[in-house]
Amino acid sequence: MIALAPTYIPPSSADASTLYPPEPEAPGWHSWHPADPWAHGTATLLLPPAMQSRSLPPIPYGTLGPPTELLPPPMLGPLRVEEPWIAPPAPVDLFAPAPSAATATAPAAVSTPVPAPLPLDLYPIERCARIDASIARTPNRTAGILTDHGLDAPTWQSLRSYWQDAIQAEIDHGKATFLRSHDAAFLAQLEQERGPLTSEDLARLVLSAERGTRSKTLAALGLPPASGLAIERALLSRASRDPKLRAGIRAAIEAARAS
Repeated sequence: MIALAPTYIPPSSADASTLYPPEPEAPGWHSWHPADPWAHGTATLLLPPAMQSRSLPPIPYGTLGPPTELLPPPMLGPLRVEEPWIAPPAPVDLFAPAPSAATATAPAAVSTPVPAPLPLDLYPIERCARIDASIARTPNRTAGILTDHGLDAPTWQSLRSYWQDAIQAEIDHGKATFLRSHDAAFLAQLEQERGPLTSEDLARLVLSAERGTRSKTLAALGLPPASGLAIERALLSRASRDPKLRAGIRAAIEAARAS
């Protein structure tokens, strides 16, 4: 007897029922599955509060509209403003003859007063400075001084304003011709009325400026206190041109300080 080789017989499902795991059955519509745990914690939407309806009173029977308390408030003003009525122009006759030059009336000319020119040739800056010095020294004689010079108050004010503007305009351009002429004539008129100023008088003015008593010194010398700057400018200009006067003022100042 011939021995045969062993034959391999593969296993079958009958031999091993658990060789392959069974496939899960697809769920059907009739099967119930519980919801996921996270689905129970879903936040609800924030809804606005419910509108409160206004309860309106019933409209009485027989009225044609709502009650007056339900109507809107009256208007503050009319929607349309009536413009003033303007009369239309008179009709023009296109076929009427044109008026001649003899019959045409010219419109009335409006007359405007033209200011008279200032008499600057009769009242230059030197003469106005002398008048100003006399008025500053004796203000109670203003009307008489103006009458002596043939002036009235409005004309004098116009002349004075004109020369003040001229001095300021010249100073703005770096010049002082009018200012020096005014100061020299101003001081000359004061000396003509009260007498010439000596070296001692000038030394007193210099020392008063240092000590802060300028007004009192000017009043004591018979000079208008309000015109101290014009007097000092004229005195400095005079001392710069006269060496003897300058030396006398210096000696008087040293003597006054030593005493």
